[in-house]
Amino acid sequence: MKPGDKIGIMLVPNGTVREVYENPNIGGDKQPLFSMATANSSDAEAAGQIASADSNGIFVMEDMPIASSDRDLNDIIFAFKGAAPQVISMDELIGSNTDWRTSEAGKKLIADAAPKSETKLDDKKPDTISTTNPPETKTETTPAIEAKIRTRF
Repeated sequence: MKPGDKIGIMLVPNGTVREVYENPNIGGDKQPLFSMATANSSDAEAAGQIASADSNGIFVMEDMPIASSDRDLNDIIFAFKGAAPQVISMDELIGSNTDWRTSEAGKKLIADAAPKSETKLDDKKPDTISTTNPPETKTETTPAIEAKIRTRF
């Protein structure tokens, strides 16, 4: 990725990307959820489908359409280093009595994701890379990675 690139997130709850690929009209609890409003079945669903948990690139995503979710925003929690969130803040969506960020595990997760100071290069590695003979670049085609991630606090 390059600075300024935009990304979107897709989640297939209780299913796989392959199932959606093979049955694009799949619905129910396997209906794909997207971080972008226009990709969801209703533009209104995206507000809160994904949210920013802090200013360090931690994001949260509900595992069911936001209109019928429990809005606890703890179903999927992930970090993108260097991401500049253009999503609603979790602060606008969650009540203080359900805010996982105040739990011990939540505090640790936030602390672990906080920016760290730069580390020195390993002394055994060169400080520069030759630009006269850059390493060969090849494009790889890989199948979609399907993962189910569920974090509960």
